[in-house]
Parts: sequence; C-alpha cells; structure tokens
Amino acid sequence: MDGWEILHERYAKALFLASEHAKCSEDVLEELEWLVALLKNEQLQLHSVFSSLIIGRREKEDVLESICAKARFPEVMKSFLCVLARGNRLNMIHGIFLRYRDMFDQSRRRLKVFVTAAEELKPSQKEKLAQALSRRLKKEVDVAVKVEPALLGGLKIQVGDELMDFSVKNSLEAIMAG
Repeated sequence: MDGWEILHERYAKALFLASEHAKCSEDVLEELEWLVALLKNEQLQLHSVFSSLIIGRREKEDVLESICAKARFPEVMKSFLCVLARGNRLNMIHGIFLRYRDMFDQSRRRLKVFVTAAEELKPSQKEKLAQALSRRLKKEVDVAVKVEPALLGGLKIQVGDELMDFSVKNSLEAIMAG
C-alpha cells in the first residue's frame, strides 16, 4: 500500500467505526456514494474545487457547507467531512468511499464481484451469475458489470485478487500461443 492508500484506509476505518457506533453505516455508505457521483459530475467541477491548491480551505469549507445544507447527511458524515475539509483532504473522498464500501460489505458478509463481459448482461443473466457465485463463495455477492467488446464473448470475473478469465479472446490467445 502506498501513502495515499494508507490514508484512505485510516479515514475510512474511522468513519466506518463511528457510523457503526451511531447505527447509520448504511446511510453513510449511500451518502458517500451520492457525494462521489456529485464530485464526478464534470459540469459542477466540484472535484477541481476540492483538489485545487489555489482555492483556500475556507472557500472549500463554504462549498462543503452548502452541499451539506442541501443533503440530509447523518451527523457522523457531516462531522467527518468537516475533518477532511480542515485537513484539506476533501480530494481523498473517492478513495475513502471505496475502502468504506469494502469494510461495509465485509461486515455484512457481502462480496463485490467485478464482471467484464463482451456485451451488456440481461438482468436475468446477471441474477443467475450472482446466485451461482453466491453459492460457490458462500457469501452474498454484488455483481458489477463492465462491458468490453474486445473480449468477443465470455466473461472475466474478478473476486478480490483472483481473476478468472473465461473470455473468447483469452481462449484464442492461448490457442495461438500454444
């Protein structure tokens, strides 16, 4: 882990423990997800504001207060965001969200599985895949699908550090190399 990942982990753990204590960890997860999506909205340019070295801490705090006033964040979340603002660390929110989500899922015995497919999966296919993986892994599985036409067909399934490549592209490359 590099320095940023360590900081993401520490901040996420602090927020997770505080939100578990306040019994609002699921609400905090939803609000973090909303905030990250808001920051990704290029029209609003909020990410640029929070990562700018030119814009002062007070101005960033004002923008954050405006967001908090419109959103219905749990008190734990508001306090946490204020801590990030005071430390000029609001630009770390995406990494913190990813680690927080991992901690939340782990605490609920949920596993995030990333699937890459050549084309969009039908809802019934995605559900069958999730059920099969849940049985195999003995955990509730949340499947996130990414489309990559270059695979030609089949799937790539990422579970933690393990990658299972069942793609046509991989099979063809193996045949050609063999």
